[in-house]
Amino acid sequence: MGERAPEMVRRDPWRLAWDLLVHDLTLALLLVGVALTSLLLAWLPQMPAGGPAGDPSAYARWLSEVTRTWGRWRGLLE
Repeated sequence: MGERAPEMVRRDPWRLAWDLLVHDLTLALLLVGVALTSLLLAWLPQMPAGGPAGDPSAYARWLSEVTRTWGRWRGLLE
């Protein structure tokens, strides 16, 4: 008669997940993600220490600069 097709080997889903998590590419992607996030956060302007209560004049200067640069997105930075 005819030959039987080989049966598919079913892998344990936990083993598949583990293999994905310990793969070198996963680590590389996580490190690139952390690096890009760090660069983004370093690029955003930081509020002066103490905020409005610490040094009102420094806060006013910061707020003016942020408003000029970021416009309506300023609310996210406060």
